[in-house]
Amino acid sequence: MISDELGQRLHNRAALNQSLSAEEEAQLQAWYDAMDRAEAAGTCDPSAAQAETEAQIKDLLAQIAATTTRLQRLHAENEALRRENDELRRRVASFTSPQAA
Repeated sequence: MISDELGQRLHNRAALNQSLSAEEEAQLQAWYDAMDRAEAAGTCDPSAAQAETEAQIKDLLAQIAATTTRLQRLHAENEALRRENDELRRRVASFTSPQAA
C-alpha cells in the first residue's frame, strides 16, 4: 500500500482534475479502498485526518498569498518598464525625426 502522504497528493491532484497515470489511478484507488476498510473497522481517526486537511488548506492559502504578492510585484515592475520603454521611444523619435529649420 502507498503512504498516506502519497495518497493525499494523488487525491488532491485528482480533485483538481489533474491527469494521473494508470499506475497512479490504481494506487489512488487502492488507497481509497484501504481508507474505507480502516474507517469501517473503526481504526481511522477522523479528527487527525481533518487536522491534516486543515493544515494542507492553510499551507495552500499561504502559497496562494505568496503567489499573489509575487504577481502584484511583477505587474508593478512591468508597468514601470512599459513607462520607461515609452519614454525611450519618445526620445529616439525626437532624435530621428526631421528637425524644422
